[in-house]
This record gives sequence, structure tokens and C-alpha cells, in this order.
Amino acid sequence: MRVCFISSRRAFKLQENKILIDQSNGRLLHELQFFNPTLGVVVIEAQSKNEFYDMELPVYKLHTLKVPFSYVGGLIHSVSLFRQLKDIVRAYDLCVIQLPFVGFLPLLLIRKPTIYHLCANVLTASSNPVKYKGMHAILAKSFAIMMDKSFKILFKRPKTKLICNGLELGQLYSKFKPIVTVSSSIYKNEIINFEQVSTRTSNLSFIFVGRPSLEKGFDTLMSALADLRIPFHLFVVGFTQQEFKILLPHAYGLTRHFQSKITYCGHMGWDNGLKEILRQVHIGIVPSRSEGTPRVIIEFMSQGVAVIASRIGGIPGVIVSGLNGILVEPGNAMQLADTISQLSLGTEFRNEIVLKGLQTAHQHTVNEFANVFKEAIEQLTNE
Repeated sequence: MRVCFISSRRAFKLQENKILIDQSNGRLLHELQFFNPTLGVVVIEAQSKNEFYDMELPVYKLHTLKVPFSYVGGLIHSVSLFRQLKDIVRAYDLCVIQLPFVGFLPLLLIRKPTIYHLCANVLTASSNPVKYKGMHAILAKSFAIMMDKSFKILFKRPKTKLICNGLELGQLYSKFKPIVTVSSSIYKNEIINFEQVSTRTSNLSFIFVGRPSLEKGFDTLMSALADLRIPFHLFVVGFTQQEFKILLPHAYGLTRHFQSKITYCGHMGWDNGLKEILRQVHIGIVPSRSEGTPRVIIEFMSQGVAVIASRIGGIPGVIVSGLNGILVEPGNAMQLADTISQLSLGTEFRNEIVLKGLQTAHQHTVNEFANVFKEAIEQLTNE
């Protein structure tokens, strides 16, 4: 069976059959290559190296798409993109396509047995009031509706299977009988033992991983920490202090009383510092206003970090509040502050959360994630 994996991500071409890609996607492709050594890989070609591309990946057969990395660009270049995809998929028996994809309209013209991997809810993403306002909100919503209708046409075709990241997407497209999974990039041997948690320093520390945006709720976190009356230290991974100051000046002003308690780490790859920091901290905070099913939750759990996250998107499909994490309402700084205090002071309760989180991480490794694709490919091949 000749299988082609069409990624929705960009990657930098290092050699004829080697790319530099983000590790989360790279590890999935690496696992799938064990199952299908002749796997063809299609990526949108990046013009330059990027700090977010942190994994070198050799592939059996590499195809690169020349298209702007935007939905508008994909729409404008639909004809060119269709021609590129048509030439590529002709050589394969089955396609695995990640969605949302920048060129969603050309996908309607591709007739091959296909597994669609849906990673995000375009409808809720386009309705994000902190990201889209005025005419931009109208255009984003219209674009999302067009994509959603296109997806539904694709999903109802024969010789098609749908894999959804998270329960929210599974419920949204339930009529197509999707396989619901939790995305992961963690190997089983990277998950720590519960005994290692007790060796951490008693100095309380938190971590936020993401970008300084209203969408990711970083301003909510700053408001919550401004009202916190317990000693703590916060590690921020994903951006620098200067980027925070420029992009969220109001939230930056809230930190004037505890700026010395924050360490800005900039961007860090899993193997380039993030894993080491996670093994030091106690609580990971995901205060997003809009979200899918972020991989960082499983990353936190795998390293014995108790998770506080917003009750939004696919997150409630991973976290059972009070069991393997705690859910809070997005944008509610007071509730977030109270929850942080509760989890900080209740060491026994926090340890129970950590233990259940480790068990959850064992259930959602990259190996298990890849197995979902392997089984779908086998089922579609045998139909």
C-alpha cells in the first residue's frame, strides 16, 4: 500500500529527502514510517529555517508545496495547488491529510481513499472576539463556514475515514463516525515516575507555554498572579520579555510588582530545555480563551506537572476537573487565582492530580497516537 501523508504544517527542506520540522509533527511522521517505510511526505515548503523547526526528519519520499502559508493565499492559488497535489497523489493508493489545510478547495477535486486528520475547530476559532473584530470577524466567520461545508463534503465520501483531535471535534462531526483521539508527541520512556516528583524543590513554581496573546489568555494569568498572596516563580516559554512588553503592554504593566518572579525563556524545543524546566516546576497553566486540544497538556502531565486549564475547546476531553487537572472558566482571573492558590497550598491534593496526570500521559503517548493512524489505514485498505 503506497501511502502519502499531506501535512498542514510548514517545514524547511534540508536535503532531497530530509526536512527540518516541528517535533510534534515530526515524531508522528517518524512513527508512521516504522509502519510504512515507503511513506510519502508532503509539506508546505518554508523559505527559511525557523526556531520552531526543531527536528531533522529523513523521509523516504519528500514532496514540497509552493504556496503561501495562509488560507487566503491557499484560496488565491487554488488552481496551482490543485495541479501540484494532483501530480503528487497520482503515485499513491491512499492519502492521509491534516486539516485545516491552507488549500482546502483543491482537496475537493482529489479522488483517492483518504484519512482526514482534523486538528482544530475552524468555527470556534473564527468566532474568537479577541482575535477578530469588525470586518475581519465577518470575513473570518465566512471563511470558516466555507471550510466547514467543504469538510463535510469530504467526510461523507466513500473510502474515507475521519480522525478528530479531541472530544469537541468528535461531537461536532459525529454524523461521520469519527475516531476521537488525543494528539501527543511524548514517548513512553520520557514519562517520569511519580517518585521523581517528590525530589523537587519546595519553592513553588509555575509554567506557561505559548505566545503573549489575548487568545492564549496570558493577560488573565498576569491578572491572577498580581492578586496572588503566596511566594512563587513563573517560567514563561515561547517568547521574550520584550515581545510581551510590545504585544500586551497593559498586561505587562500588571507585572510591575512581581517582575522579579518571572523568567522569560523565549522559544524552547522539547529536547532543548523545555523538558528540563518541566521537571522542576509544580503547576502548568493553560488559561486560553480559544483552544483546540493543546499537546502541552500531555507534556505537562508526563513530567509530573499539575495542570490548570480553561474549560474550552477539546480540553475537557482530556482533563477531568478535580481528577487529573483542574478546569477554570476562560478569562476569569479571580477564579484562576483561587485555583492556583488551592493547588499551591494543597500539596496532597496536588500530588493526587499529578499521579492521575501521569496515568493519563501513559494512555496518550505518540506511539498510541500513531497507532490510531495505522489502524485507520489498515481498515481503509481492507474495505
